[in-house]
Amino acid sequence: DPELLGLIRNQADLLISGVQKNPDFLHHVRLLAIQSTKRGGCSARRLAAESGMSVSTFNRRLAKYGTNFRQIRDETIHDLAREALKHPELPIGTIALRLGYSETAAFDHAFKRLEGVSPRSYRRRLPA
Repeated sequence: DPELLGLIRNQADLLISGVQKNPDFLHHVRLLAIQSTKRGGCSARRLAAESGMSVSTFNRRLAKYGTNFRQIRDETIHDLAREALKHPELPIGTIALRLGYSETAAFDHAFKRLEGVSPRSYRRRLPA
């Protein structure tokens, strides 16, 4: 029934609009990014789908909050990396793999870009 479909679409749009206007939207996205990263892959497509919207709508909503997917993904990986580096029993290569990097060198480069020091240097600076 086209009329029913139209009503359902309008309701869905209203619900999505409510979620997007809610200041908890960024919190929701960050939680999804953490969960996705821990499962081995954080992508805009996955987060958009889990938020109930298209990738383009998802990116527009993030832009309204002055951020974007890459920034959220980088912050999430960086936060998880700093937390993992507090555990000296975890090899840096293992941390890199758990965060979705196929090579330790890529993780080292990304971490240094965000933190200003390599993961090893960061770990050495932590209190014992």
